Amino acid sequence: MGFFCVESPFVDHCFIEAVDRIPDGVRSRVRLRPELSNSLGGAHGGLITTLLDASMTVTARYALHPDGDVGTATVDLTTTFIGQAQSELVCEARLTARRGALLYLEAVARNENGELVARAVGTFKSLQK
Repeated sequence: MGFFCVESPFVDHCFIEAVDRIPDGVRSRVRLRPELSNSLGGAHGGLITTLLDASMTVTARYALHPDGDVGTATVDLTTTFIGQAQSELVCEARLTARRGALLYLEAVARNENGELVARAVGTFKSLQK
């Protein structure tokens, strides 16, 4: 099923791949293609943000249910861009805290050389009824 536990046409459109589950989170990646690049030939900022957000989303879902069956909504997302990627981005997203229906997460994206490209923090809300 899709990207980890989520079917998302946009994530599929961005060619984001599930890699594996890690303690308190997930690892994912995207191999760059020309249509995912910015005017300088590197990873587009929208792609990087989508990778970080999607990875934190599935991390939040797994924190709520072992199969990721509980939906979440992004409440807040802050992304800081630090470097550039030319061929691949690898993301690690982790849960940092949970307070009631709110989940707090962080994620980092690294390039093909392991250098930091971006980091994000996000707040997600459980949609469990």
